[in-house]
Amino acid sequence: MNPLISLVIPIFNEEENIRELHERSKKTLEKIGPHEIIFVNDGSRDKTFEKILELADKDKGVKIIDFSRNFGHQTAITAGIDNSQGEAVVIMDRERGVSKGFGFVSMTNNAEADAAVEMWNGKEVDGRALTVNEARPQESRPRRDNFRR
Repeated sequence: MNPLISLVIPIFNEEENIRELHERSKKTLEKIGPHEIIFVNDGSRDKTFEKILELADKDKGVKIIDFSRNFGHQTAITAGIDNSQGEAVVIMDRERGVSKGFGFVSMTNNAEADAAVEMWNGKEVDGRALTVNEARPQESRPRRDNFRR
């Protein structure tokens, strides 16, 4: 069974924040349904990779993509999306331990996209109201093979 939600989180040097990020994300995602959390380690030089390995050992819903060096934010997002299995992909953007936000970026079809807008728009998660500006399926495109889990 594929997850309903794939949460993609590009990370760089987040060793101090990674556990709390996982705990809070997991708590929210469990309210929604089946999910996976994809951490894309964009060449961190601290102990971020070791910390997410520990999380993956305890939580089978955690997937890791580890880059050998820093390839940049957009490449990390693309790798996460290309390796996601959820019906909807959510990107969480991190900067210095502070979440800048997240949003739906990919859905299976227009009916699901419309349902997501109706279901999530204005709903509160952890005391914050969600705003869904647009939820439309991306054009069919080949998945990239150059990133491995």
